[in-house]
Amino acid sequence: QQVTYRQLDRHANRVAHRLLAAGVQREDRVAIHAERSIGMLAAMLGCLKAGAAYVPIDPADPVERRTWLLADSAAVALLLPDAQVDAGWAQDAGVPCIDVDPAALCALPAEPPALPGQSSRMLAYVIYTSGSTGQPKGVMVEHRSVLRLVINNPYNPIGPDDCIAQCANPAFDASTWEVWSALLNGARLQVLPQSLVLDREAFCRALIDGGVNALWLTAGLFNE
Repeated sequence: QQVTYRQLDRHANRVAHRLLAAGVQREDRVAIHAERSIGMLAAMLGCLKAGAAYVPIDPADPVERRTWLLADSAAVALLLPDAQVDAGWAQDAGVPCIDVDPAALCALPAEPPALPGQSSRMLAYVIYTSGSTGQPKGVMVEHRSVLRLVINNPYNPIGPDDCIAQCANPAFDASTWEVWSALLNGARLQVLPQSLVLDREAFCRALIDGGVNALWLTAGLFNE
């Protein structure tokens, strides 16, 4: 599946209008329950366009962790970019679930909502630590921190001729560089499923076939 920036932008605008219609306020946390996909990207952008902050939740996590993340982040809604995702656990937790597949949003405006008072100091997202040393901790990141990471950076300039692979889980902070260094610099983002990343030969072929020339990997995986 391929989408243009215009198509992604229109989808994200509709997500934003849907959130605002549901009563989402400035800097509210909105959880996103999805594997990495184009729909997930539209959900992330839609949260930001609505003035909210996104909280990525890995569908592979145990239900207990997912439920705890919803409660700890005080999420006001849960976005479901993929129709096949089961969110009964979220409904049991009392969090409204919103289907943000394009077909469910087609009646909404495709233009961005007008939101006064937007600031780079606003909260952009909350990503949780693994919790291996206790309770998971939510790390709150502002818009300006993402901009500082990927705009005019001195270590890896990205432009429209580049292609970046998204290999990291959206709930892992490495995905921040992958997604936003591409989308904020006009590059192409190749979204790779977890099953492919875990297959060394298939992963290598996908990088070559996709023309990927920038990615974020651990040293061990890179050497493999």
